Amino acid sequence: MQLVFVPAGEFEMGADAEAGYAICQQESANCLIEDFSDEAPAHTVSLKEFWIYRTEVTNQVYRRCVEEGSCEMPAIPEFFQDELFSDHPVVYVDWYSAEAYCAWAGGRLPTEAEWEKAARGTDARSFPWGEKAKCGFGNYKGCSQGLTMPAGSFPAGASPYGALDMAGNAAEWVADWYSADYYHDSALQDPQGPYFGELRVARGGSWKNPITAVRTTNRTANLPQVYSSGVSFRCVLEIGQ
Repeated sequence: MQLVFVPAGEFEMGADAEAGYAICQQESANCLIEDFSDEAPAHTVSLKEFWIYRTEVTNQVYRRCVEEGSCEMPAIPEFFQDELFSDHPVVYVDWYSAEAYCAWAGGRLPTEAEWEKAARGTDARSFPWGEKAKCGFGNYKGCSQGLTMPAGSFPAGASPYGALDMAGNAAEWVADWYSADYYHDSALQDPQGPYFGELRVARGGSWKNPITAVRTTNRTANLPQVYSSGVSFRCVLEIGQ
């Protein structure tokens, strides 16, 4: 897997609830501002440098881990076993499978903060490519063929560090437990998320989701044993690994 480098330093994490609400109102009359409250408040976070996969892990790459006995086959292997989807992100994998793959590959799942910095850089942008939603920059509802696309299909949608598919295609498991209120008392240096929880965070939105869900600050969460046709992952490597 190709990697991109994210340098050490500060960035703005999260957003005021009004930001997501305003974008939601552009496409729907059923928006509630409280739906975006877990993104608030915006706050400055400092991270160590790290490397992150340029794209989501593909079926072809994940297959090697399965063949070596270190990873479980996707719960629904339809796409995994079809050579036509070999370069698509692996889906139908739960959080535990994502964690196992990253360990096998010599890395780990990104923290929520690492994922967000890799997606938005240091200028607090709403999407990896900037401020405006654009078809041709990502695979999401309204700009989707109704399925995942090969990893890296939207180079125009690259993040400031060159990471691809961080808005749409498949949402991505990250390491953190989920808490709607975590940003109110989050650590400001290399935050690791809550110490415990029931749900794990997934970021980035998928081909199924509207534009509000593929913003760089949008947070979703699922039980770690849940799997979906719209959830994949990527890994990080710390400097020195």
